[in-house]
Parts: sequence; C-alpha cells; structure tokens
Amino acid sequence: FWKYQLMDSFVAKVLSCLGVPKALTDASEPGTIIKVSVESASTFPSILLGGSDATSQAEVSMWLSFAIKNFIDLEKGGLQLLSEAMKNLDSVLLTKSYFVGHKYTVADAAIYNYLAGAQIENIITFTNVARWFDNIQHIFRKFDKNLELKSFPKKTNLISCFQFTPSTTSSASATNAVTSDTKDKVVV
Repeated sequence: FWKYQLMDSFVAKVLSCLGVPKALTDASEPGTIIKVSVESASTFPSILLGGSDATSQAEVSMWLSFAIKNFIDLEKGGLQLLSEAMKNLDSVLLTKSYFVGHKYTVADAAIYNYLAGAQIENIITFTNVARWFDNIQHIFRKFDKNLELKSFPKKTNLISCFQFTPSTTSSASATNAVTSDTKDKVVV
C-alpha cells in the first residue's frame, strides 16, 4: 500500500511540474499514467513526450522508467544507488541542457522529482546535474507556484568549473618561447 501512495505522490509531483492535471485512466503503472495525462491535457503533448521521433519518445520512456525505479530505491534509503545514478546523470548532462532533445520533457520532470528528494549536498557534488537541476527547477516553478526551490550555497559557483586555468608547465613554456630570441618569428 505504501508503494502505491508513494507512486501516486510521484505522479502528482511530475504532472504538477508540467502544469498537467492527472487524467482518469485505468492504468496503474506510473509512467503510463503520466503519459496519458500529458496526452489528454497538455497543449504540446508531443513535445513533452519527445516529439514525433520514435527514438526521442523511447528515450523519454527510458528516463521515465529510470526515475520511477530510482525514486523507489531512494525512498527505501538507497543512498549508494543515488551516488551511482548521479554519476550517470552527470555524464549524460555533460553536453546537454535537457535529457531528451532541446526542450524539457516528461523525462526532465520525472528525474527532477526523483532528485528533489536528495540533499542539496548530494546534488552540488555533480556539476552538470547541479546546473541542470537549478535551471529546471526555475522552469517548473512557472507551472507550480508551490514548488519549493532548493537553495544552492553561495560558495557554489556553477560557472567556475568551466573556467580555464593554464597549467604551470604550459605557462613556463610559453614565457620561455616568447622571451627567447625570436625577432622575426611569431610564436603561437
């Protein structure tokens, strides 16, 4: 019974992030309930479900299943599994702003609600996840004014991890090359 209540709460939170009411359906699987609700109530259901591309739709389904499974594990106290999941999510988000395509989808809403149960310290450890999480929580806040935003510590600067710091050996080599006798040569 607790698992049903837990999943019902998860479904409600995912749909709330998207501004979509829960549809009346005979389905009992959370992923199906979410998809049916989006299809019946959303202005742009195809975008939220991955567009018309079958591969993108499959990716949305995969991430939705991932979020549901890991949400249950986290609720059972699976912090070790959270760390492994965060590593995987961080590598996926290395070159992406959203999990599927170039706009948020049901996949982002589901993963957001999975991670919303994690401590902020667990999120900020993974730079790409933290960047995505902070962005997506503000997008979803537009649909759900009651959404509680996680505060990132002031010392966390998500941009600082992208700043380039040359190594000391490179700097020394460049200095030596410039100061050597290169009157008519251009040093690159």
